[in-house]
Amino acid sequence: MGKATKEQEQYTLVTQIGDIIPILTEYRQILNNKNSEVFSKFSNFIYWYYFPNLNIYVPNLFLAYKEMANKPYPEHPRDHFGMYGGPAWKALLKLNCFEKMDDGKKGLIEFANNFINYEEDNVEKTIIFKLKEEYFDKFNHITSMDGLKKSKQQLTSNVKHDILNKAFDSMQPILPNFIGRILQNSDKNDWWQNKVLKKLSPNSVKDLPKSGSYEEYIDSLDISLSLKIIIENWHDVFKQRIKDIKFSWVHELIEIRNDVSHWSNKKAKTYTFEHINHALDVMKLFMLSIDTDVSAQISEIIKEFEDKYKG
Repeated sequence: MGKATKEQEQYTLVTQIGDIIPILTEYRQILNNKNSEVFSKFSNFIYWYYFPNLNIYVPNLFLAYKEMANKPYPEHPRDHFGMYGGPAWKALLKLNCFEKMDDGKKGLIEFANNFINYEEDNVEKTIIFKLKEEYFDKFNHITSMDGLKKSKQQLTSNVKHDILNKAFDSMQPILPNFIGRILQNSDKNDWWQNKVLKKLSPNSVKDLPKSGSYEEYIDSLDISLSLKIIIENWHDVFKQRIKDIKFSWVHELIEIRNDVSHWSNKKAKTYTFEHINHALDVMKLFMLSIDTDVSAQISEIIKEFEDKYKG
């Protein structure tokens, strides 16, 4: 795979079974807290490791690197090694404490569904290894997940609509102006024409002013248009200006916004607590690098939501 980059070198592969004990301990704590971005990545992993005595499934990119014992997710090597994990699965195979299992996919789906709405299609390529029985005693100090039950509380569409709109409303005064400043700095005289009107689809720009003042331009942008502008100008403008924001977050926020915008009380659906909480968490992380006050406001919305609905 070529010479490792500086970022890749910061991760140290496990070499003995003792290395994965503190990693699994930290992972169990993350599962218990139910507040990590690890859950949103579950469907991206190919190799999984099952601990039958604990009823815990762990993705290889979490289990194979010593730093995962004390480094908060998602600071991990997936961006460098991809969802197959590069050398991760080979390192775990060398420990000789796991064996391939052919009947674990149903259990993986049930496990993942405790945290996200996990689709069965996601496990088509999945390969699962399980801990050999002779090694169970090394992990007996870690609490089993047998008592874990998925939150059955179903929240109606109007709950989702109200809580997410409240968070989007907190973003509205800030996000368009943030985008305008960055685009103006990149193309001082013609930023509106070149970075907005020419980049967005004709349908998206039909109601936007063709000329005007900076204030008029900014006032014409809503959250959806602002997010679309970031996507269309990501590689030549925003990628270098907002390095702490992930491109995937922008796409996810557009999906969330579309879902909320198309809400209808006549077509009420139900959503899990985790589904709405994850959406709020993405919004909070996205705004953290843009405006810490807004991010803090969304944190308060999350707290209110959790206090009211968390089972």
